Amino acid sequence: MTTSVALMVRRSGQRTVLLAFLGGLLLAVPCWAGGNLVSRPVGFVRLVVPTQGRELVAMPFLAPDAALDAVLAGQLTGAADESQADRIWKWDPAAPGYVRAVKAEGTGDPDVDGRWYVDFGAAEPSGLTLEPGEGFWIENKQGTQQVVYLSGQVPL
Repeated sequence: MTTSVALMVRRSGQRTVLLAFLGGLLLAVPCWAGGNLVSRPVGFVRLVVPTQGRELVAMPFLAPDAALDAVLAGQLTGAADESQADRIWKWDPAAPGYVRAVKAEGTGDPDVDGRWYVDFGAAEPSGLTLEPGEGFWIENKQGTQQVVYLSGQVPL
């Protein structure tokens, strides 16, 4: 179709240029009718959390699920003893104060291991979410540095 339009432009002059322009518009209409053909950009960030240290982080992406269990699934190290488990600290302006989540692991209960809790004693699951632009601390309680990946859609 493009080749025939180009040949017509060469043969007839100005009148055919107008026809070629209108033909181009007709070709573009199906693209507009189908909606946005460009996908939404995604990305990831690799963070290194120092040994026995904290890292201040801002969530740069829109995660498919903002729940802490989903954003950090399979990452960081939990423990059966709360004092040895990695933590997330997030400022809550309503409190005002920091709210924490502690990762459980090695309890022997598959429904508990790998999940984030407010308190091990009460076994209260954490309701923390990580939305785009929100800041939080990652506290590594382990004897080695850990790598954390955050991913999701780039907010536009």
